[in-house]
Amino acid sequence: MSEALAVLSLLAGLVSALLPFVNAEALAVGASKTSREHLPLVVVALAAGQTIGKLVLFEIASRAAQRLAARTHRRPIRLRTISRIATRHVAGLQAASSRLPVVAISALTGLPPLAAVAVAAGTTQINRTGFVAACFVGRTLRFALIAYGLTFIFFH
Repeated sequence: MSEALAVLSLLAGLVSALLPFVNAEALAVGASKTSREHLPLVVVALAAGQTIGKLVLFEIASRAAQRLAARTHRRPIRLRTISRIATRHVAGLQAASSRLPVVAISALTGLPPLAAVAVAAGTTQINRTGFVAACFVGRTLRFALIAYGLTFIFFH
């Protein structure tokens, strides 16, 4: 039973990470209705699914940014200068707004939206392992606060 619950929670988290109309927080609320012994498993599996989904967005953005960079280097000299200037400024803005604390805060609070942060982080030189860790910890804390908070409020 617990293995099936873990797999379903993981898949639900993955789907909710990729489809914005599937609400992971609602799933965490539903997790608060499960037995207390299964609650940690559901919360961690839901967070893991969300992290995997956000990593997919991160990787797609990363590869798209690399392809775009390769295309801009093949342009004529006049466009290269403009492209270098624009790329330097955009990269500076992205690096400043997509560091690990922003990923962690977004994963925990939902502001800014984690999907947008994952895409922005993918276009920067952010470490993949750090992104995954910040996302997983933030999501786990968020879902635990929701699930355990509701359990405490309604069952005590």
